[in-house]
Formats: sequence, structure tokens, C-alpha cells
Amino acid sequence: MAWERALRARFPRERQFTRMTKKLILQAQFLSPMFHGLLRDGSPEWPPSPFRMFQALLNGAMQSGMDSDATRAAFRWLETQDAPAIFAPKAKQGARRTSYVPSNDGDRREEYSSRLTPKNLRPSVFTEGLSVSYIWELPDVDETARNAEILIRAARRISALGWGIDAVIGNGRLVDASAAGGFDGERWSPLDGAASRLRVPAKGALDNLTDCHAEFMKRAPKGEAPRSRIEPRRFRFVEYAREGDAVGRRYEAFDIEGYSLHRDFFALRNAFWVGDSIRRLMCREINRRDYNEQFGGGAEAYLAGHIAKQTATVDRVSCIPLPSYGHPYVDGQLCRALIAEPIGGSGKAAEWARRRLSGEPLYDKRKKHRGLLVEPGSAASRRMVKRYTCASKEWSSVTPVVLPGTDKRKRRKAEAQILKMLAQAGYAESMIWDWNIRKTPHWRNGLHAERYHIPSEFLGRGVWHLELKFKNEVRGPVTIGAGRFRGLGVMVASD
Repeated sequence: MAWERALRARFPRERQFTRMTKKLILQAQFLSPMFHGLLRDGSPEWPPSPFRMFQALLNGAMQSGMDSDATRAAFRWLETQDAPAIFAPKAKQGARRTSYVPSNDGDRREEYSSRLTPKNLRPSVFTEGLSVSYIWELPDVDETARNAEILIRAARRISALGWGIDAVIGNGRLVDASAAGGFDGERWSPLDGAASRLRVPAKGALDNLTDCHAEFMKRAPKGEAPRSRIEPRRFRFVEYAREGDAVGRRYEAFDIEGYSLHRDFFALRNAFWVGDSIRRLMCREINRRDYNEQFGGGAEAYLAGHIAKQTATVDRVSCIPLPSYGHPYVDGQLCRALIAEPIGGSGKAAEWARRRLSGEPLYDKRKKHRGLLVEPGSAASRRMVKRYTCASKEWSSVTPVVLPGTDKRKRRKAEAQILKMLAQAGYAESMIWDWNIRKTPHWRNGLHAERYHIPSEFLGRGVWHLELKFKNEVRGPVTIGAGRFRGLGVMVASD
């Protein structure tokens, strides 16, 4: 029609049919400033995961007589939605303690003390606020309104979020996207490479939870010993970042096989040369061609770090040898390594490096065989890698950081360059709580900062060990300074 053509001519196409959105907000107000939910490894879960909220909603709906085809359809619809944003109170980890709960078998064992079962508690204690909010951004269609109404009713019937002692009052609402705001607490958003991994319901979560409940109700047939309960499995892990937190780096881990035959080469003082050997292996001509074919170019800059004018440092893949660390008697041998992308990397380059380098031999600059890169296979290797890749507020250098410029061996001049060096590595001043530099190592078998082998291009620059404390947890690997792409400035989470 003529009026439609006139409208299209006056307004650009992308502005004619703006997709309207709604926000579904489901909230839980805690009655006490503690949350006792734990992960499977016994560490505190914070914030409470969307899957835990999904469980609470389902329990509230079924306990209050809402079981119907429409209710089940609403939960199956929620399974298919993207991970929600979360607003949660500021919290800190409470003290670990153990309580003893009597088992329900007094008819078999009369003595009370023999029936006590230990239960470990490690609550998250709120320091500001009591409310947790989950926010889904959804299209403004009839299906959204119909299902949201059912889920809001279920939210108003929940009684606990976490353990049974984590009593809450639930509520919910559906609002226009522009009207949603004013939430208390810290915002947590889904973001690849973030420090926290939370469970989010996946397709089939409703049926899986229903089956788990049915098995739980018949777990103790008359005259038989109780069976162990079935744990829910239909969920997926999504990485969440708190507003202001640094995003972690994607990486792949390797063991170095045969390092014990060449202990001098893999000594701690040679960290840069080991990292350089890994880089040269990754940047072989055949690997560069393969990378360019798969990713449409970029090998020269992203793998090798070569740019036309050396006026700036480009973000690129880091080759990080990992010194053995943690036990008082370890010698710091470089028997493991990481290939890590810069902050915000997708992980595709690290995955490519794992495929190309696994099983490949390492050579020094004289082309002498020194070892073999293999995928880590032992639990000890995984534990060591975790020391460098976990989330922590406090980090210490195991190989020294190289400053951006000269310091004339004066601490005052070195300190003036620290914040610049941190910003170059992707850590803004607003993220830093405190830091300290020194020449002596932080651990028993470390080396003085000036005893490490430093390449000729860094000679004259300041070399220091660094202690670093962030305001919020940062996920590793963390590498700082001019040599961070090839084994210098490698940080480990402080115990």
C-alpha cells in the first residue's frame, strides 16, 4: 500500500520493526543472611545457580498443587531459554564447621552417639543485601506471557533456595525491558572465560528431576537397606562474570615428556627459553599455513606476535611453561606447559594448538631434541595446572616480571611502571587492591629475580618478583610483564 511504502522510505528498515522484549524477573528474599549450597567438590556455590532456582520453582509448584500440563509446558519452555543474568548480595565465605545429625534408625541402634552422621557446612555469608534475582530477556509474545504467569505463581510458592535451612520468600514479575532496573547487589552475567561456572537447566531438566524424585521416594523398600539417591544430570555449565571482574583466558594444558633426561634445559632459570621453544614449535611454517587456512590468516600476529611497526604490543597466544610449585621440596622443574589465548579469546586457537602440538617434539635453538609435548594424563598434573588456572584474589610470581622500561635498579622507578605493566596485560588499575615488588622469591625453591635467564631484547629493563592482590577473584592463567608471552611473569594463586 502507498502508506506502507511511504513509511519504509521515511524510516530505515532496521528501525521499522524493532523487536519488543520483556524481562522475566524471579526473586528469592532470604530470611537470614546465609546460603549453604555447595558444589559437588564441597566448595561453596555462589551465587545460587539458575538450576538451583529451577529446582526450587519446581518444588514450589508441585507442593502447592500446580501439577498440570500447562505447568510442565512452562518448565520445559524455561529449559530452552538462554542463561539469565543474576543480581546477588555481596557475600564472603563463612567459617567451615561440621554438625552431627542423627540417622533415622533408632529401631536398630539405640545408642545415640553411634547414629550421628557428620555434615560439613561452609555457608556464604551476606555482607550487603538479602535478595537474589534471576532475569531472563524474552520476546514479547503470547507464549512468554502465558508461561511467565505460571512461573511467577510458582516463585511465590517456593520456601527454600539451597538447603532446607535456607528459607526464602519468592516473588516474580514480567516487565518491559526498558523498565527493569533498580536491583540490589552485584550483577553476574554469562560470559565465556569468566571465573565462576554455574549450572543452568538444559533440555530434559524437568523430566530428569521428576525421575530423581520418584527414585528418592522409593529408595528404601521395606526390609531392605536404603539405596543411594540419584543426582540430577540434565544441566549445563555456563561461565558467569561479576561486573568489574576480569575475564579468564582460554587455554590448553600439556605435560612435557622426557624433561627428566634434560634437567638443565628445563631448570627454572630457563623458563623463557622453554617458552620460546614451544612458541617456535607452534610457529613452524606448516603450522602457520594450517592456522591461516582454518582461520583466514592472522598467524604472523596472533601466533608469532609479528607486526609491521614495533610501536605497540599485540594481544597474542602465550606459551607458558609451568614450574612445579606448592610442595616444600619441589625443585621448580618446567615439566608442564599451557597454550593460552589473551583475555576475551574464544578458545578456538588454543584448541587448534592442542591438536597440532600434542605428540610433537621440542627442540632448543641449536635444534637439539629436548622433550615431547603430550596431553596431561595424571591427577597430579591436573592439580598442578589448577594452581595456575584457578580463580583467586591473590597471585604471586614464580618467574619474574619484566618492566616496560629501565628502572636503574631503583625500587621507586620500578614502582612507577607497575600499573602501566598491569594495564598492558589487561588488568586495569580499578581492579587492583594492592601489590608489592621484591627481588627475592616468594617460595622456598624459587630464584632471585636476577638469576633467571633474560633474553637480550629485555636487557636493561627492571626485573622483579611481584605480589598482586585483586579486589575480586580473577581466573588464571595470569602472566604479567614484557616476557609474558614466553614464560616470564608467570603468576600462581597464593595459598
